[in-house]
Amino acid sequence: MKSHYKKSSPPFITIARNRRGDAVFKLKKGIERDRAIFGGRFTSELHWNESREDRQWFDFYFVGTDRFTIWNAQITTARREFWYEVDELAFAHTAKLITATARSQISRFEHGNARRSRSGKVPSYEWILKEEPRFVELGNKTFREYAASVADEIATNAPPNIWESFQVDTNYRFGIGLSIVVDSPIIDKEVIEKSIDRFLLLGSRNWKADSPVAINNLLPKPAY
Repeated sequence: MKSHYKKSSPPFITIARNRRGDAVFKLKKGIERDRAIFGGRFTSELHWNESREDRQWFDFYFVGTDRFTIWNAQITTARREFWYEVDELAFAHTAKLITATARSQISRFEHGNARRSRSGKVPSYEWILKEEPRFVELGNKTFREYAASVADEIATNAPPNIWESFQVDTNYRFGIGLSIVVDSPIIDKEVIEKSIDRFLLLGSRNWKADSPVAINNLLPKPAY
């Protein structure tokens, strides 16, 4: 989801109604232009691959119930949200087990040869994939190997709760930000359209489901 943040631009909801109306009109034209791709309910700056069956998130735009509202949305599966949170917890735990100096060695890339222009200046360097270090504190595993094992333990023994939700952000410079978490194995057009309908039916506001998503729906880990 692109926020279009610019210090010189005010949040979308604070600009004049006629300017917001113009933006809505242009977006509606874009949605209609892209009907063959997205189905006529929304549009996106991202490429839509019909053959992809493992999509876990997507950024898109749709219009609100009035003539002055654009929703700048990102939808993600609860499974992806779950594993993102699990990985964050695992990385934080693992980082505490090694020193700050050791943490600085974790990067898998290092500077290679300088790329010089004809004038001899160095505008950039090659990035070389390096072998990850192993740490005694982590049982002679790499940081990523150890963190992956911790993540598996968290997912099995102390899984965080994830709820379906809508979260509104009014600071966006283009439209109003909207983060959607949905209990679905994949993100397809039908899921997006149903989420739009649900959001509008609920009054276009922040919302969280009464019960967390069942753990069986959050496994296994998706390919990001």
